Amino acid sequence: MLQIKSLRQIIQNYWLFIFILIIGIFARTWEFGNIPAGLNPDEASSGIEAYYIYKYGIDRNGISYPVHLISWGSGQNVFYTYLLIPFVAFAGLSANVIRFPIMLSGILSLPLIYYVGKKLFDEKLALLVMFFLAISPWHIVNTRWAVESNILPFVFYLDLPSYSLHTMREYGSYSHAFVLLYAYTLTEQHILQFQYSSCLHFRLCFSEGK
Repeated sequence: MLQIKSLRQIIQNYWLFIFILIIGIFARTWEFGNIPAGLNPDEASSGIEAYYIYKYGIDRNGISYPVHLISWGSGQNVFYTYLLIPFVAFAGLSANVIRFPIMLSGILSLPLIYYVGKKLFDEKLALLVMFFLAISPWHIVNTRWAVESNILPFVFYLDLPSYSLHTMREYGSYSHAFVLLYAYTLTEQHILQFQYSSCLHFRLCFSEGK
């Protein structure tokens, strides 16, 4: 009986957060293995590379545990491939498995952006930002389509709490790891984001040292 009352209290206090989260989850999970239809060549490439590295310790070009993939010849970022390996090991290779980590990152982005908004601003703004992200066509497609660079926004959201001097002091050097992680999720169009993040982290470190 006490557990039911506690559950009701949680729902009453966080009903809007829960409602937005349900909308976001539905938009990202409904038919996620079939919509978009078929696998993009880069999605298929990430899946095959994850399978080869898991089974044999090499990519399909024979390189042992690569830090950047040759893929179709133009190169491919490696982070999503390594992220896929435990899922491929557990459930095999399929469109659903290839897209599952990116779909999961999209769902986790919603409470994460709420947390960041609440920490840096207030709850009303946090809920508003979370709602816009939940219904954003860009973010919905981005987290249903497992192109390897689509994981970058999630890494960026993970890094957001450290974008204040207060949280930099809390997390210390741990937050610097995200700057390095960008290099493994990065493509040409995100170079400005990488430069911005790097400069900001260096500025915060310099300010903290004073």
